[in-house]
Amino acid sequence: MKDSLKHFILLGLLAFPLASKALDYDTKPATAAVSNAWYWGIGFDMTNFSANRNGVLAAFPALTTNTSIQSNSSNLRLFAGYEFDEFLGAQFDWSGLGSVRGTDGGVSRQLFDPDLISFSAVLNQPVSDKLKLFGKLGGTYWALRKAGAAQNDPSMNSGFCPNLGIGLDLNLYGGSERMIRLEWNYYKMDGVILNNANSLSLNALFRF
Repeated sequence: MKDSLKHFILLGLLAFPLASKALDYDTKPATAAVSNAWYWGIGFDMTNFSANRNGVLAAFPALTTNTSIQSNSSNLRLFAGYEFDEFLGAQFDWSGLGSVRGTDGGVSRQLFDPDLISFSAVLNQPVSDKLKLFGKLGGTYWALRKAGAAQNDPSMNSGFCPNLGIGLDLNLYGGSERMIRLEWNYYKMDGVILNNANSLSLNALFRF
């Protein structure tokens, strides 16, 4: 993924508060306050990629059949969303800045850097004032570039795939403005290099 696209994603996330203020001003009467409909978050994401070994070896001719592929990647995760009501919402996610590594002859090297961009419908189920469960279903654009490359390498893999997820929001602060989110996601890729991926993330969520 090109650096300019990453900058666009980050700017988009930062623009969410401004968009929410404009929406409230233009569409809601002065007496009707809609609180905590918009939210954003940041977290740590551990992703396990199921790699197509033959595809990886073909993309990296310097590797041998003895290469061990470490398919776990620790990623930065950013997300933002809007809740239409108590039960239904929509969410944008980006996960990246991690690398998948390979070890050959005792030497470890970064192979490729994955980026995942998702847009999902979110179904919420409040359990109590301090706990809410949710499920996600949507689509993901994923792209790989060789580690250290400034932009996508044409020999690497990319595509669109379905994704689903489940998670919970835990209120530890006595209000809904700040919460802890634990989330699991699954991506069905079926690509030349990647078959699928599972991720588990721990996040801080903020409402405004």
